[in-house]
Amino acid sequence: MYVFFTSPYMASNRPREHGSSSALISHIIQKLSLDFALKDLGIIHYFLGLEAKFFNGGLFLSQSKYTCDLLQRANMLHALAISTPIATKITPSIDDDDAVDATEYRSIVEALQYLTFTRPDIQHAVNRACQHLHSPTRLHLKAVKRILWYLKGKMNFGLRFLAQSHNTLSGCSDADWAGCPLTCRSTTDYCVFFGVNCISWSSKKQSTMARSSMKQSIGL
Repeated sequence: MYVFFTSPYMASNRPREHGSSSALISHIIQKLSLDFALKDLGIIHYFLGLEAKFFNGGLFLSQSKYTCDLLQRANMLHALAISTPIATKITPSIDDDDAVDATEYRSIVEALQYLTFTRPDIQHAVNRACQHLHSPTRLHLKAVKRILWYLKGKMNFGLRFLAQSHNTLSGCSDADWAGCPLTCRSTTDYCVFFGVNCISWSSKKQSTMARSSMKQSIGL
């Protein structure tokens, strides 16, 4: 069970030999209703900006409406779309002192952080944007706008989970070497799969500077 303020959400993976999941959830609701005023809204379709679409054999999670609202709030709903969320060559300058409104920058970046719940494709770009929340500059804001331009053309992207998938846990990871030109620190990225379903992902700058490519790999 997941509870957000007054909105609980329940899910179950109870084995069939122990009874159906629907019966278990109904039993829990019945017990809770003895002490609390509850209203069963049925199968979840929209919850805190998260859209759930069930199809034959699986589930598709997305945040397309949340993305659309974010683009509208940033006045970029009618912007041109691009194919990648981050530039292939990033050359930030330590002399870049053209500061921008930090409140606006943080508001957009924090919204993008929440969007990574179903969008691992922007995780790395958002991670880089989060490193400049304290004093963003014009170049940092341009990088954030690039993420929004990318989202403009990929608003309907999300995560697909297949029910009939092999029970194999696998993962892949990678790291650059001294990828940050200002701190010379490496960034580690990884994805974890259960069967064909992506269940965990991350992008994080390493806490120390690796002196060799072997050490940055060990830092994984």
